Amino acid sequence: MSNIVYAKRRKILGQHILIDDKIIERIIKYCKINKDDVICEMGSGTGKLTRRIAEFGNKVESYEIDRNFFENVRKLEDKFANLKIINEDLLDNQNKNKDFDVFISNIPYSKSKEILLWLATKKFRCAIIMVQKEFADKLKITCGDPNYRAISAICQYRFNVEKLFSVGKNAFNPVPKVESQVIRLSPRNNADINDHNILSNDDIKKVNLFFSAKNKLLSYIIKKYNIKYNTKIIRTYIENKARIKDLEPEIIVNLAKNCDIVVK
Repeated sequence: MSNIVYAKRRKILGQHILIDDKIIERIIKYCKINKDDVICEMGSGTGKLTRRIAEFGNKVESYEIDRNFFENVRKLEDKFANLKIINEDLLDNQNKNKDFDVFISNIPYSKSKEILLWLATKKFRCAIIMVQKEFADKLKITCGDPNYRAISAICQYRFNVEKLFSVGKNAFNPVPKVESQVIRLSPRNNADINDHNILSNDDIKKVNLFFSAKNKLLSYIIKKYNIKYNTKIIRTYIENKARIKDLEPEIIVNLAKNCDIVVK
């Protein structure tokens, strides 16, 4: 496949393939892969990162939706008995119960939000992800900021979010128009061992629903959705006329978990 055709195919899929070996090595370093780890990769691409992952992990499953690239990169299976290349969309429902220790991806930036919400429902130790720099900034926005949104609250509730390093445009093929950032997500409160702060899809839908009215008073949201609560902190927020945009992630998720409405 020519470089021109190659670049066009990746552009259609919205994915920019990482070609800088130094960046690949930095990603591997930050993963801190153990010899017993099960690793899940989204977007095999040319297999440069996939190959390095397979050299460290106990079991590696790498997903590539493009058939042509899948056929090329699956040849690595002959070199690594621990590697399986899968020609599927990782986000399909059939993969909803997938278990892994480490998640690694240079995902299409258009899918950044979708994959992070998917990860919020999973039990794992570490995720290293390449995202658009602007999106990485959104994940760190805290309550009270006008730009505070559902994805910010969900990620801060579920993960410790670290911005590791920026990546220049020339590290990719095709060259993107935006700045890129590598982030690391690690579950809060030992959630890789304890399931108590793993979110359900219903929890996420409710948080998104609340943020669709983030400028409304908390008392309005509680009354409208008949939310049950018995904590002093919630009563204090109501008395102080707090709005959804003013609430910490833990409070918002607690409201979602105590709300009986069904969100389609």
